[in-house]
Amino acid sequence: MIPRNALAMSCLIPETLEQIESPAMACYERLMLAGWRFYIVGQDRGYCRGSEKIITVPSWLWKQEAIFGQLGATMCKQTKLNYRVWYICHEMAHAIDFLRNGKLSHDPSFMQCLKEICPPEAIGYESGYQTKTALACGIAPDDF
Repeated sequence: MIPRNALAMSCLIPETLEQIESPAMACYERLMLAGWRFYIVGQDRGYCRGSEKIITVPSWLWKQEAIFGQLGATMCKQTKLNYRVWYICHEMAHAIDFLRNGKLSHDPSFMQCLKEICPPEAIGYESGYQTKTALACGIAPDDF
């Protein structure tokens, strides 16, 4: 089933991952070969639906002002790219954890999956989302 808010620009996901050197692109390709579908959606949040093999990411990730507000105009291109990559990797880590452990959570096994695929320059954003678990699993913000 295609998400109701799916937009016709899912090509932005592999284009984003190709711009940064990490295991993320290989993970994306493995998930695609295993039947997972990726969608960019017009909604506030992304999600991973393990039983349906669906991953979504919100379209606002490609709208700089939506991510960083007024600060977005002064941030470097690489910082914005790192945030997008982290967000996509976060959802893919849910898929990996689901395949390995049959669950969707933000526990240490999820954090381990995220650490395996997300590049070091992007993973620090997790500590702003799941602060306690990320820090307990050795994921800290860049300025820590």
